Amino acid sequence: MRGRWAGWAVWGLLPLVAAAVESPYELDAGRLDYTNGLLVASGGVTGRFDRAWVRAERMEANPELGDLWLEGDVFFERDGLVWSGDRLRYNYQTEVGSFGPVRMAYEEARVVADRVERQGEDSFVLRGASMTTCRLERPHYSFYAPVAQMDGQRRFRARHVRVRVGGVPVLYLPILKGDLSQSGLGIEAGYRGSVGAFIKLGLGGYEGEGLQARSRLHLYSKRGVGVEQSLAWRRDDSVWELDGFYLQDQRRYERYDALEERGEIDASRFRGRLLGDERFSDRSYLMSSWTVLSDRYVVEEFFRDEFRRMAQPETRSSLVMAGERGAVELYASQRLNDFYGNTDRLEAAWDGYRQRLWGGPFFYEGRSSLAYLEQRAEEGSLADENEAFRVLSDHGVYVPVRWGALAVVPRAEFGWAHYSQTALGDADERMRWALGAEASVQARRVLSSGRGWYGEGLRHVVRPYVDYQVADYSWGSERLIGFDVADELDDQHRVRVGLNQLLQTRREGGTRRLAEIDLYTHYLVDEVGATNSFDRVFGDARLSLTDRLRLDGLAVLDANEGRVPLMISRARYGGERLGFSVEHFWREGAQSLYSGRLDLFPKERYSAEAYVRVEEETGDVESASITLFAERCCMRFGLGYRLSRNDEHTVRFSVNLAALAR
Repeated sequence: MRGRWAGWAVWGLLPLVAAAVESPYELDAGRLDYTNGLLVASGGVTGRFDRAWVRAERMEANPELGDLWLEGDVFFERDGLVWSGDRLRYNYQTEVGSFGPVRMAYEEARVVADRVERQGEDSFVLRGASMTTCRLERPHYSFYAPVAQMDGQRRFRARHVRVRVGGVPVLYLPILKGDLSQSGLGIEAGYRGSVGAFIKLGLGGYEGEGLQARSRLHLYSKRGVGVEQSLAWRRDDSVWELDGFYLQDQRRYERYDALEERGEIDASRFRGRLLGDERFSDRSYLMSSWTVLSDRYVVEEFFRDEFRRMAQPETRSSLVMAGERGAVELYASQRLNDFYGNTDRLEAAWDGYRQRLWGGPFFYEGRSSLAYLEQRAEEGSLADENEAFRVLSDHGVYVPVRWGALAVVPRAEFGWAHYSQTALGDADERMRWALGAEASVQARRVLSSGRGWYGEGLRHVVRPYVDYQVADYSWGSERLIGFDVADELDDQHRVRVGLNQLLQTRREGGTRRLAEIDLYTHYLVDEVGATNSFDRVFGDARLSLTDRLRLDGLAVLDANEGRVPLMISRARYGGERLGFSVEHFWREGAQSLYSGRLDLFPKERYSAEAYVRVEEETGDVESASITLFAERCCMRFGLGYRLSRNDEHTVRFSVNLAALAR
């Protein structure tokens, strides 16, 4: 009853102060008094002012000026940042205020300060401040500073910092900059045959003025000392990262002793990388990825996880500026490492989105590009190197028509290309004409309206489709150099036949795809070099048994010869206490690999990770690893073993702050 009457009382007073408060203003208290423009609340107070929530035993407020005075068990929360103390003076209009002795928390970090002054929306001064991620009242470690500056909700700068272990000062730092959610010490140690005993020591998260710096020291008994430094500039939704690694190799990897590559590897080993994602707006962005390496093996030897994801690093930039009707892209790719092959590219392209013409039944879609292309063979290769200017311009007109469940989209396309150089040496032009139409029928049926393990209700959607295409080029692709797939296209006369099936259900108030299967093939009316009229059958399937358990697969069937050139299947489960994935990759005549990953109790005090990849035919283990983790208060300890190709053994031990490791 108290809260109800208090709420009505405040809302009755709000018209008096509405002119001074533009954002929502709510208050609940045991007793309210309003005299001479001053609002006094007592008997337990809870309120919201702009984006800040407050709680205290007593409050005085001047709604016109935005001033708040709170006393007794004060709680203050704004944008995920929590403060608690005995008293608070705050202005929710200017966002300036002062606190007495306070405790504050952001995610896993906790700060205790003798006094805090809020100087604006993104500025705090902390006096007598101590920071830690340890949950104990007497923490295992902490950083203490007489004066510290916080920007935003988590970035901090402090001078004359004392690092304490168990309350005893052990280290003095003249200046410390960091991030409450990322700062911390990380140690990884172990043994691997090719590098010997190693220690990787990192101290990261140092930040100031949008710049975040991370340093890492690599110590290898067989190879020497390596230094890794990364810088990241973060602003709103944009981030740029510059990463560098250098090591003066004392003994180049023995695996190359019997190979010519041994002589090609210099003792100065390095990796430099620039990654960028600049978001100018929702429709305009710049993405870049540039990597320079001392040799082709440096990533494989010293950054194995990175090498497993991408054996050859990318070197490219793409600037996209999109509008309502189309987008312009500027693309650049340049080989930075001579030991890799590449097609250097400088290209400007325009994409016209499918759009209605003059309010009639016709739709237009097109793409045009101007590119300078240069084939670059890897060092020592005898492959040809060519260069050319290329102009491509493709345009299509579509006429979608619907009769009930039947949808038909006829189309007519025209393309023109100019090459400054062809395989014959001279400049030439190439024309393309194409006609086609796609027809599809969609039917739905509710199979069940009840609730099952899959969700609530079950609906089957089936869509058979047929696509007819005839295309004619003025001359064949054998006369082209073949820079990319656009230069490999030739005459076509085919029919694509497919069947898409979908099972839908409802989970957590929304429609979910329980299962989807897409099967299609091509019938070649004119075989144009093919030996059979029917192409391979392509299949793509996905099954979401639950929101956590998913199965998917991809397969290619050559029905003419009765073989399967490619097949990929996966099963993935992600739970609170258990996660796993199993994958089988099959490529005819090349590879048949099984891989699996297991995560046990990932959020618990004790956890484990395991990974294995096995070659089916030989039974050889290409890679296998297991890591055990244990948390003790604020620290997370890891002990792991990895087996790699060529009987490469690695034993690792790591120490990290538990809050950051998770």
